[in-house]
Amino acid sequence: MSETEIDDVLDLIGFGRIQLLMMFTCSMILIYVNNELMGINLLSISITCDFNLSVSQHSMLTIAAFVGLILSSPIAGYKTDKIGRRTMDWGRISGAAINSLTYITEYTKIAFRPRVVNFMSHAVALGSMYMPVLATVMRPLKTVMWRMGDFDVRVWRLSLLAHCLPGAIAFCCMWLLPETAKFMLSKGDSDGAYNTLNRLCLSNRKRDLQSYGITSVTQPHLGARLSQSRRFVSRLWQDLYSIISRPYLRPFIQITIILSGFSSVSVFFCCVSTGLMLKCLDRRVVLTCNAFVAALFGFSLNFIKRRIPQLVAKILFITLCLSSINLAGSIIMDIVPTMLRGKATALTYMFARIAIIITSLLHGHFMCEYCLIIFNFFVDFLLVVAVLSFLLPV
Repeated sequence: MSETEIDDVLDLIGFGRIQLLMMFTCSMILIYVNNELMGINLLSISITCDFNLSVSQHSMLTIAAFVGLILSSPIAGYKTDKIGRRTMDWGRISGAAINSLTYITEYTKIAFRPRVVNFMSHAVALGSMYMPVLATVMRPLKTVMWRMGDFDVRVWRLSLLAHCLPGAIAFCCMWLLPETAKFMLSKGDSDGAYNTLNRLCLSNRKRDLQSYGITSVTQPHLGARLSQSRRFVSRLWQDLYSIISRPYLRPFIQITIILSGFSSVSVFFCCVSTGLMLKCLDRRVVLTCNAFVAALFGFSLNFIKRRIPQLVAKILFITLCLSSINLAGSIIMDIVPTMLRGKATALTYMFARIAIIITSLLHGHFMCEYCLIIFNFFVDFLLVVAVLSFLLPV
C-alpha cells in the first residue's frame, strides 16, 4: 500500500469512457461559445435592418461579446480557482470556454495534453461550420415567422436560439461529470480526489486503485496557498501578483504575446496537420513552425496575383494561426500550479481578446489608406511570435 503522485495515477488509469464524455462536453462548450462570439456576425446584417442600427451601432454589436469576455475574464479565472472547474463550467456555460480547457487537461496525463488540446480545436472548426450551415438552412433570415401586434418575430431570432443548443447539451453532460481531482487536492480534499480517481479506474480498468496498491494520492509542486484576505479586491490582486512574479512571469508574457499574435491575425486541415506534427515534435517547435509558415504565406500575398493560389494562401495564413491558439494556451496550464491555473489562463486569453479589439480598430481606421502597411505589420508580428514560441520553456 502506498501514496502515489496524481500524474502517475492518471498514467495508470489511461483514457476511457468518462474522459471521452469530458472531451465531448468541453467540445460542446467550445462550439457554443464560438457560436455566441462569431454567430452574431452572420446575423448582424439582419439585426441591423430590423432595428435600423447605424454603422457605429452595428460595429459595437459585433464586438460586444468580446468586450463582455474581457471584462468577465479576471472574475471567471478567480472563481474557477476558488469554487472549482466543474462548478464554474456548469454554472456559467457562456464564460466556460477557457475553463473547459483547464478542466480536460487536469484529467489528461502530461504526455497527451498537447494532442488532446489540439483535438479540442476541432470543436472551434465545427462551430465555424455549424453557424453558416444553420444560416443557410434557415434563410432568408429576415422572414417573418409571426407577428405580435407591431412586433415581427423573424427567423434570425430562431437562429440565435439554435446557437444555444450545444450549450444546453454541455449543461446536461456536465451534471454527470466529477470535479477535477487536482483541484480537490489543492483544496485539501484528498479523500474526494481519491474517490474520483477510483471511479475513473473502475470505469477504464474494471479494477479499483487498491488492487494496484494505491491507497492515497498526492500532488507535488502544488504552489502557495491562495490569499485568505476578506477583501475581494485584495485577494484578486495578491493572486494576480503570484502569476506575474517569478518563475511564471516570463512564460506568462511570452504566451500572452503569442496568443495575441495568433488571435489578432485570425479548420480542420490545420488541426489535423498540427496533430500529426505533435506525434514527432513538441509544442514549442510546432508553434514556431506554424507561426513562421503562416508569416510566409502572408508575405506571399503581396506578390500572388492568381485567384486560386491567392485563396489557398489566405486560408492557410488564417487557419495556421487559429489552430495554434488553444495549443499555445495549453502551455500556461502546465507551467502554473493548480491553484493559480484558472486565473492565469483567463488573463492570457483576456489580453488576446484585447488584441482582437485593437486589431478591429486599426482595420476600421487605417486599412483603406494604409492597407499594405497594416497587413504587413501583422505578418511581421507573426515572426515575433515565432521567435517567442521557440524561446518557450516547454
